[in-house]
Amino acid sequence: MRHVHVSPDSRWVVTVSHLESDSGARTKLWDADTGRLAADIAPGDNFAGFSPDGRWLYLGGRGGERRVEIASLASGSGDDKGKCESFRFQGVVSPDGRLRACEASDGGLRLVAAETDEEVARLPSPEGSQFRPHTFSPDGSLLLAHEPEAGALYVFDLALLRAQLAGLGLDWGDEPPRPRDVDPARAEPLRVELIEAESAGNEANLAGAECRRAAARLVFNPFDAEAHFRLGKFLSEAGRLEEAYARLTAALAFGPELEEALAARVQVAMLLGRWDAAAADADRYLEKYPFVHRVRRFRARVNLARRRFEDAAADWTALLVEMPEDREALLGRAEGYEALGKTDLAGADRERARRIGERGAPGSK
Repeated sequence: MRHVHVSPDSRWVVTVSHLESDSGARTKLWDADTGRLAADIAPGDNFAGFSPDGRWLYLGGRGGERRVEIASLASGSGDDKGKCESFRFQGVVSPDGRLRACEASDGGLRLVAAETDEEVARLPSPEGSQFRPHTFSPDGSLLLAHEPEAGALYVFDLALLRAQLAGLGLDWGDEPPRPRDVDPARAEPLRVELIEAESAGNEANLAGAECRRAAARLVFNPFDAEAHFRLGKFLSEAGRLEEAYARLTAALAFGPELEEALAARVQVAMLLGRWDAAAADADRYLEKYPFVHRVRRFRARVNLARRRFEDAAADWTALLVEMPEDREALLGRAEGYEALGKTDLAGADRERARRIGERGAPGSK
């Protein structure tokens, strides 16, 4: 699994997988209430989002930009019922689905009618540089945009803009706008307090600050699983492995659902040479998350150390299915094959690893 998207009305879920299903699809539509698979998205079609009302699925790719009505897709009718139509979805769409904000070639923003793509207003860039639409407020009265280079955030009051345009007979809406009762010139300035700002530019200082915060949380609540986990991670990075192992164990005792603490404890147990403990944790983790390569790699190394050569070779093989030019996996599997007496297979893996290394060496091409 690579991505999960939930529709605004929480009725539908789209998942994008790394692997193809029997039909060749990587993207699937599910009924959120029942967990039923509602539809496979055809290979070559890319999921681009939901409409704000949750009625439409935006797709791009081989068929061009278009939207498909989710209900017809889930019922299997799809294009047969005329519920698929061309639709431009770049930018962001207002909550009522009528307005779309997208980038303009001159660096500003274009406001267009979502259905017809007709431009209704243009917002110039305040700094003369390129900036991008980010989102509408839930009531649609504000538009937020950001300027990537400067990291600036801009807020446009569309209700006030429409009220001013209405006086010129240029308002784009059907209903008269209701400006927000806010005067930005009289608003209280935003005050920001930087906590331990001196730590921000130094990784060691930042880790120390995080450790102190986690320790402070544990003073007030010794059963705080997240704080034990964070403290365990920082202790591990500092090389204090015994303390890290104890903290990660506490995190899992108070929060069994913290699977990342389990993955972290696998690595710490490896560094401590506790091979059986590391293998047991890796087994638990991979039973639930079989596609996490990092933990599978840990388990392969651990099984080599435990002389469980068949198990190690199986894990290296699984990694090579996804990453066929992974030299560590090839050499690790060769070591396992050698110990099992499969010298021909071991030699083939070592030869492949050698050729990959030559291709990657500077000046080898």
